[in-house]
Amino acid sequence: MTYTIAGEKMQKKVMINGAAGRIGRAVTYEIMKARKLGEGMLEPAVLNDIVGIDGIVASLSGNDSVHGKFDWNIAKVDDFTIEIDGLRARVYSGVDIKTIPFADLGVDIVEECTGRYGDDKKNPGIRKSEDFLYAGAKKVVQSYLAKRSSDVVLVMGANHEIYNPEKHHIISNGSCTTKAIAAPLRVLLDEGINIAGLYMSTVHAATVSQKTLKVLSGVYTHTTGAAQATSILFPQLEGRMDGMSYRVPILDGSIAEVNMVAWYKGQLTAESINEAMLKAESNPAYAGRISTLKSNDEGEIQVKEDIVGRTENGLVILDETRAMPIEGASSEKGNLYFIKLLSGYDNERGPPKDQVKLTEYIAQF
Repeated sequence: MTYTIAGEKMQKKVMINGAAGRIGRAVTYEIMKARKLGEGMLEPAVLNDIVGIDGIVASLSGNDSVHGKFDWNIAKVDDFTIEIDGLRARVYSGVDIKTIPFADLGVDIVEECTGRYGDDKKNPGIRKSEDFLYAGAKKVVQSYLAKRSSDVVLVMGANHEIYNPEKHHIISNGSCTTKAIAAPLRVLLDEGINIAGLYMSTVHAATVSQKTLKVLSGVYTHTTGAAQATSILFPQLEGRMDGMSYRVPILDGSIAEVNMVAWYKGQLTAESINEAMLKAESNPAYAGRISTLKSNDEGEIQVKEDIVGRTENGLVILDETRAMPIEGASSEKGNLYFIKLLSGYDNERGPPKDQVKLTEYIAQF
């Protein structure tokens, strides 16, 4: 996705807040990767992190425990500047956000990747991301789900078209699981499938919210806000969704299972659902955020080989799609079906890619 003005490619400067963290680093990398391909319109002009410039350089140039070493060259120029593949970026070391001169730096958009500026459970009325706006930034894109502290939750390929530049200044990019189930659900809704009720569960890689010993010692049930968040994207599903999470002792890679009861005026089969998913892969309406997978000869999907490293929001596992009619339940709404879908996702690489695409979309207005 490349935007142009009078034949020239648009360029927008952004600040990465939390540049040394796993998500901030991945967002920076996705921006630079797009630039290498000649498709990027974003420039990581400012980096901010409490670890300081040496910590940022060490993080960006280091070897990731899951994804290895990113393909770029990182160098410290001076105490306030680093180079990323020859592109210079101004560095701040965890200063008060309100003191950063965004206008002077030419930065309009902040990629907020720390999580510290999202929903505050103790003080739900506080919107910390407004600090960036007070300092001169025009838009903030949060790398996480923020229901109360954002103006809108947007996911590319699901509901990004509702973005209103006059009203939406703090934008939540949603959660990885929200994205994984929103991608195929958007396809089903567009096909005219009327979802009556839905329950999702995700087998999710360990996260930083878990203690290290728990991460290593087994499987734990955990709450998830993904179902409720998905109903924010699709208001017609409000009150019809719920779900839970199983945290498992792996570092990355997750699979969400979505079970639903839905009405459809016509005959519905697993094959017809899969056909819709395959068509969605190349449909611009879904912004390239959905793809499909097939099991190997043993009927397996191997998370490490098949999912980790992929940057789509959802990878629909075609072999596991089910559509079964519920006998005697036909009405004026159509025939009633039980539907099951599996959607795989790299919970560390997919959301940063989506955040960059969302920021590019916002930047064109």
